[in-house]
Amino acid sequence: MKPLQTSPLSVARRSRHAWLAALITSGPGFLWQCLFVIGPLLIVLAVSFLTRGPYGSVEFPFTLENYKRFLGFGLLGFDPLYPTILLRSVLLGAATAFICAVLALPLAFFIARLPACSKSFALVLVVIPFWTNLLIRTYAWQILLAPDSWLSAAARALGLIGANQGVYPGMAAVLVGMV
Repeated sequence: MKPLQTSPLSVARRSRHAWLAALITSGPGFLWQCLFVIGPLLIVLAVSFLTRGPYGSVEFPFTLENYKRFLGFGLLGFDPLYPTILLRSVLLGAATAFICAVLALPLAFFIARLPACSKSFALVLVVIPFWTNLLIRTYAWQILLAPDSWLSAAARALGLIGANQGVYPGMAAVLVGMV
């Protein structure tokens, strides 16, 4: 039996066909990403270099003033407002991701080990809270974490918050709401 020989022309033809197939299958998704993700991000980046007008509008000329203010340098020197907000947001996001992973992984393993007839029911129980409107969930958490709620009373009894205080408003309430 004779070994299969591949000529450079057949390899080039196959790679051209593979490239064409990849373009046909990936092209619409790539175009969608460029139009609706990368395009708006580039617009936001361009606007971030513009100047703020007298009534909050965006005007020319291009400037680095927004980035100076973002880093904390204002008219009166260094003001840590924006860097503090950025750091708090990053820490809150990291804590939320960590807590969600710690809570979700054992639940996922538990659901995976259930019998086949119970898995669908367990997944429905996990998904049902997402059917509730975000505004309704937010108001429910405000009521549950208010100063006169039983959760705030339990937090006061444990010494987590001071007397006559509630978990809401505070960073703990934001973290609970995000998780």
